[in-house]
Amino acid sequence: MIRFLQFLKTAGLFAFLMGALIGCPTAASGQDAPPPSTPDGTPAAPSPTSEVEAPPYAKRDPLKVLEDIQKRAGEFKQALTKMESKLETVDEASSVSALAKVYQRHIEMLHSLEASLVQQATAVEQTTLLRQQKKQTQEELAKIAGGEQKAGTLLELDRLRANLAAEEVRNSALEAKLKIAETNLEQAKSALNTSADATRLETQKAEEDLLTKAESNIRDDLTWTMNELDGMLRRETVFLREIEWVNVQLEMENLQLKIELTTQMIEALAESALFTREDLEEQTRKLNRLKLDLTREVSRQNDQKGIVRSRWTAVSEKLSATINSDEALRHEVEARRLAMESVSMRIDVLNARLPLIDQRLTAWDRRFQVYNNLVEDPKTLQDWENEALTILKGFENDLFLLNSRIDSRQAERTALFNALEQLPDDSKVIRQWLDAQSRYLAEMIASVEEHKNAIGQTSGLLQKLVDEINAMTAMQTFSERMKNLLQYQLHNDNTALDWLIALSATLLFFTVPFFTRRIIMFRLRRLPPKDKTPVLQYILNSLERINRLFMVIAALYIGSLFLNLTVEERKVVDKTILIALIFQAGILISFNVRRWIFSYLMRKSKRDASSMSALSIFNFISQIVVWTVVLILVVENMGFDATALVTGLGIGGIAVALALQNVLSDLFGSLSIVLDKPFVIGDFIIFDNFGFLGTVEHIGIKTTRLRSISGEQIVCSNNDLLNTRIRNFQRMNERRVVFKVGVTYQTKHDLLKEIPEILKTAVNRHESTRFDRAHFQSFGDFALMFEVVYYILCADYVVYMDTQQAINLEIFQIFEEKGIEFAYPTQTIHLPHEERTISSPPEG
Repeated sequence: MIRFLQFLKTAGLFAFLMGALIGCPTAASGQDAPPPSTPDGTPAAPSPTSEVEAPPYAKRDPLKVLEDIQKRAGEFKQALTKMESKLETVDEASSVSALAKVYQRHIEMLHSLEASLVQQATAVEQTTLLRQQKKQTQEELAKIAGGEQKAGTLLELDRLRANLAAEEVRNSALEAKLKIAETNLEQAKSALNTSADATRLETQKAEEDLLTKAESNIRDDLTWTMNELDGMLRRETVFLREIEWVNVQLEMENLQLKIELTTQMIEALAESALFTREDLEEQTRKLNRLKLDLTREVSRQNDQKGIVRSRWTAVSEKLSATINSDEALRHEVEARRLAMESVSMRIDVLNARLPLIDQRLTAWDRRFQVYNNLVEDPKTLQDWENEALTILKGFENDLFLLNSRIDSRQAERTALFNALEQLPDDSKVIRQWLDAQSRYLAEMIASVEEHKNAIGQTSGLLQKLVDEINAMTAMQTFSERMKNLLQYQLHNDNTALDWLIALSATLLFFTVPFFTRRIIMFRLRRLPPKDKTPVLQYILNSLERINRLFMVIAALYIGSLFLNLTVEERKVVDKTILIALIFQAGILISFNVRRWIFSYLMRKSKRDASSMSALSIFNFISQIVVWTVVLILVVENMGFDATALVTGLGIGGIAVALALQNVLSDLFGSLSIVLDKPFVIGDFIIFDNFGFLGTVEHIGIKTTRLRSISGEQIVCSNNDLLNTRIRNFQRMNERRVVFKVGVTYQTKHDLLKEIPEILKTAVNRHESTRFDRAHFQSFGDFALMFEVVYYILCADYVVYMDTQQAINLEIFQIFEEKGIEFAYPTQTIHLPHEERTISSPPEG
């Protein structure tokens, strides 16, 4: 069964590569007709990996194409020589004249054409070489098909399999290269077909302007005009891109043939390859020799370590004895330290490579026994396989640690390079020791790379042993296969049965809650509106906001409880489920806060635009608070210290609050206005001690806008508006009216007694009034004063003024009928010598 899994893995990789080859997107094919000066030919058949039609060059004879290129190169060379000689005849004084400019532009264009032809010749020679290689590969394939494959050894089979893996990797790189070649070809064709006409017209006009200023015989000196040269260069560029595209196609065809050849060689050799005792002894001799060399190298490095340590100790003591800080000495101490660390790391790597050689010796011996069917006990094969897989798992952790060590050393080297760039030129001693530090770091990196390569070789050999053991055990009975499969250890001593149980638990704890939630939601949605109580509606809304990703993570957590995980893995799983719980709680809390704002507070306020705006702001602030708390909890549970984050948020919040205190005060003033409702849009208010009055038009985040009686708009900040007294006339149910009436002192007593009743009658005649009182209030300076109090039963100011006007007219009419005179200001002057009184109105 394990062999079957390996086969599926290989088949999946092969299917992926074939899908990439078949489905590789390519650029659209452009026009394949070459310009007049480009050689013609018959288009070649397109490669299976490209949908672009092959250019005519694909079936041309490279030798004839090369002759044509050389011929055109000679023409351009002759014209270039002519132009350069003509340019030399121009006087220095006239070097900036129109003639010199014409010659210089022609020379530059001819140089570009000559360079393009050189590139074409090189590419054509490559075409010839690629076609020869293709022919050779096809001949080798024919030999393999004819049964001429010779018997080989297992070592040759291993080499062929390594070559096949490298060729498959190169195939992906060639696909990208082909796509680039197609893009370059399409761009060259587009430049020739779209922008060439406009460029030619512009160049031709510029050249004609220059030629009109020069001698008339200059036209005879020009082999081609700039317009023609520009067209030639574009056509030569297109032809060069066609050759490059054909070459990449040939490279891919050659690679496909090599892959096919290698595959057939592997298939033919796999059935007849031998692994003799001599081959095993040869590999054993090589590994023993390598082991002896490593042992000698370890001894030599131990001796070197003592020398390096003594030097480092001496320099360190010298630095400690130095009173003043010597930068060069400090760098020398660091270099000596790195030298000692490099030697120590070299010794550690060599010692670590010695067990790898023993493992490879064991693997070669076991491969020999497995390949030659020298092992009869299936349990022994299973033990060998389990041991090899365990070692391979350990190699994964080792490679991770080695890569981390390489990254850290590379970072140190980068810092040293930056320090070297910033050093002044006169710091030769410091530069010397920094270079030494960089060199020792490079030696440490090289040592680690050697260890990685040794692990890679051992890992490849063990993987081959596993594959061959699987091939040997492929003929077991079905029950044995299933038993072995279920007992197969995949990770941390977890068998396949353990993983199957964990997967079943995960599916169970996901599907049951998921469908239970769906059923409850379906039933609640189907309830009639009258049966949907607030509690049921709340349950429905909460179930709708349970995230499916949270359910998946929770199910995976429950499944992980059936597996044996390492301490680190268990910590990661626990943190993941805890973070998921925090986010799910944040979603539910966020929903409940929003629901409370837009349901409970909405009932407390009117459903107008200003209320919705303020509630949206309040909701936004509450959401920020909720998710900030969620973020802090997540950061804390991920292992980071959230104290700095909370402190930063607190300090930042204080800074923002201090900087925006006026804005924030107006913002909270807006919330107070909307929630407390001292006035709403449309109310007529007076504030600031009768300084401002008008109708409310808009309640914003920072300001409230009123329309005054005289027509202008009054804008006042919310905070200032709430800090003053506000009179809201819109909420006045009835208006209290007080007015006074004055009559002359000559009014008789009987009439004075009738006046309160007259005033009451005048007020009560109107339905919109409610009479309160009318009294003879006081003796004025020039009148007897009566005070009347009544109420207008509505808040409309126009109704009040109409009613007051009608009451005044009725009072005037009744007083006129009764002969009661209204008082007005008068002065009485008494003359002592003349017994008379002169009454006259006061001055002014």
